[in-house]
Amino acid sequence: MKKPTKRLLWTQAYKLMNAKDENGRNKPFDIKFICRDGTISECHNVQKAVSYNKKTGMRRLILDNGDFRNVYDVLILQINDTKILVN
Repeated sequence: MKKPTKRLLWTQAYKLMNAKDENGRNKPFDIKFICRDGTISECHNVQKAVSYNKKTGMRRLILDNGDFRNVYDVLILQINDTKILVN
């Protein structure tokens, strides 16, 4: 994963996860986040964020191998080269 060069508030992180290319397809992205057990995890070439639960603040991500991963917004540390800030 690249060293972070930009900063963004966690409330705006969905813009990076739902970015589209010039043909209207989802851009794959890399993400670094904290797991429930406190470890830091990285996922590369995540295809898209398919759903969002507003009540819990959790997103469901589709990985490049077709698996799903649930991530809380406030536990996201970095998307691509952008550091996600919680204030």
